[in-house]
Amino acid sequence: MPNAVPAAGRYADLKSTSFLIYLYYMATVNEIRNRVIDSLMSINDPHYLKVLEDMIKTSNVEHSSIPLTEEQKIMLAMSDEDIKEGRIIDQEALTEKEFEWLAKK
Repeated sequence: MPNAVPAAGRYADLKSTSFLIYLYYMATVNEIRNRVIDSLMSINDPHYLKVLEDMIKTSNVEHSSIPLTEEQKIMLAMSDEDIKEGRIIDQEALTEKEFEWLAKK
């Protein structure tokens, strides 16, 4: 393979592998956070949510701000606009639409 790039040369512009480890860590953290958020969005039991909230409040987790990307800011602004314009759907209707969509596949 004459055009193959040696593995060591792929990231030659990086000072160390610590940057790659950081990227992998952040991707993993973001994936887990998104799965947790997805799960939370499907919970309708206020008592269960209150217990989760209390657990988070009393944990020793360091709270830090996470900067948003421009794309995330745009998506949030679009979501706010959708809410203001009444373009919303409840979870039950969304789930039904998802099943309809999956049935067509």
